[in-house]
Amino acid sequence: MAAQSTHKHPRLYKRIVFMLLVPIVIVGIIIAGLLTNYLSKPTESFLIKNVEANLRIAAKLGLGVCETHFSQLLDMRLEDNMEMNTALKSEAIQQIKAISRQFPNIHMMVLKEKQSILAISLDYDQHAWRLPSDYKTTHAIIDTHLGQNSIKAHILYFPFWDWHIISFMDEADFLEPTNMARRVIYLITMGVLEVLGRQIPRIL
Repeated sequence: MAAQSTHKHPRLYKRIVFMLLVPIVIVGIIIAGLLTNYLSKPTESFLIKNVEANLRIAAKLGLGVCETHFSQLLDMRLEDNMEMNTALKSEAIQQIKAISRQFPNIHMMVLKEKQSILAISLDYDQHAWRLPSDYKTTHAIIDTHLGQNSIKAHILYFPFWDWHIISFMDEADFLEPTNMARRVIYLITMGVLEVLGRQIPRIL
């Protein structure tokens, strides 16, 4: 009889422990799933929209520089003066390139006649870059290439000088904020599971 009693106690103990652990594991899985679903997608969407907004703002600032300098020519009635045109265009180009310093990882390019690079705010050894055939000068952010690099770009057009004002960034830089968010959420999830896991020895 004593032997039977000693056998029953371990089985009963294991059942109790099992019944206590199952809810903890289930709660941990549920919390991990909720964190992933309710934090990952909204966070990634917010970060992507923020980066895209910066690309649009940078291009719009570049277009604004062109409009300001062209207005100066009109106000002075010197739009037909080649020397003044050249001077103001050169000044506009320098200001457009400087826009890249206001936005992390965003670069600027000025394109003339759809393929001749007048200016670019990073080291690039080519003098030509052809516009993608399907580009649209709207709010769209397009996927294209600069040399061997995949880039995200926003393009606006200034018709009076036949310039395309382009803000762009490497795809890796574009995706880095969302990748960082995924890592943070993953660490938070692992932290929650670790906290729950530490409760198991206390129960045992």
